[in-house]
Amino acid sequence: MKIEIPDRFLGKPIKGAMDKILKEVPKREKSKNASPIVAPSSSNLTDADKYILLPSMQHGNYSYPDTLVSMEKNHFNKDWNKTHEVLKKEGAYMLTIRQFADFLSLLKSGKAFDGTGKQLNKGKLENVLQEITEVRDPWRSEWLDAKFEDGNILYHKFDGSTKTLVEVKEPLYNYIKTDKESGISLSDWLKKANVHGLPTPKTNNGSLCYYAPVNGKVAGFYVGSGRALLYCVSSPANAVSSLGVRVARAKN
Repeated sequence: MKIEIPDRFLGKPIKGAMDKILKEVPKREKSKNASPIVAPSSSNLTDADKYILLPSMQHGNYSYPDTLVSMEKNHFNKDWNKTHEVLKKEGAYMLTIRQFADFLSLLKSGKAFDGTGKQLNKGKLENVLQEITEVRDPWRSEWLDAKFEDGNILYHKFDGSTKTLVEVKEPLYNYIKTDKESGISLSDWLKKANVHGLPTPKTNNGSLCYYAPVNGKVAGFYVGSGRALLYCVSSPANAVSSLGVRVARAKN
């Protein structure tokens, strides 16, 4: 039995159709991958190459502008309040928990720029990430901009119109209210963090120790040979040689 192949299908010629499709494939792929990575403009800081650009973000009613975050910590052995004072004199500030979570996500992505607009290689970003989160000696820790009072969180927002920091007080909500010494997942925390950067009740278990906010305490991130901790029970009076701050500045 001889099978006859029709010349047309649904009123359109079949001959040459596949050739036409194949010719279109390279064009589509080229168009899809044609967008280059656009480098941001350079900051006017003299040491901008020592900072990583954290792009502006919006989380619910909280937002922040393009922010330069220091690759290394500074101002060690100062308590939480004194650290704020020193940063203010420098025209800088402390990362909020939300910004810190976004910064870790940026490092994990392997795609970021320094303050001059130069794209950083993945190895450099991985080194910064490991310095913050890798469980090993020596003990490392850094302050975060969050204080807890009577079920509220106090932190600072950058006011773009006045170019100043404004302290805000907001109720805590949608967060894990009890300690999780057994640990939460670092990756899942970053993925599901609430508007204030705190882990939500739906965060999966993992190896990051979490200590829930306590009245009168402040936040910090700690890591050593035994464990890493998101620690919302720090005394603002703490001042030790391993405790510093990651300087942040609004990009200009």
